[in-house]
Amino acid sequence: ARAIVDDSELFSMVTSGGAKLLGVPELGKLSVGGPADLLLLDRPEASNTVEALFTARPEHVRLVVVRGQPALVRPPFEQIKSRLQPVRIDGQVTWLTGPIASLLQRSRRLLGERLYFGQAIEPL
Repeated sequence: ARAIVDDSELFSMVTSGGAKLLGVPELGKLSVGGPADLLLLDRPEASNTVEALFTARPEHVRLVVVRGQPALVRPPFEQIKSRLQPVRIDGQVTWLTGPIASLLQRSRRLLGERLYFGQAIEPL
């Protein structure tokens, strides 16, 4: 027999449920004192969080925070872009953490021209 998992169950499985399964129950959720890894999407047409996440495309990403520090910033969050470097992804100005030129060079060396985060990426 084949079980069907609905979107909210799948979401739980890949967040808090997955963390528990891997023996790191403090991950996969937001909690006081816990690591703050966040992804903010611009998906106002989505009816719920799960739909927004599962139907998101790269251009919908507005903010990525890793361990409490911004790693990717797009409007309207420009005020937190200090110490980030600008890059244009598919024509959209984006701020990323890290040495952009060397990250792009390394990505192209490993992936060739198969960029998974947008079709055209160029440093500014």
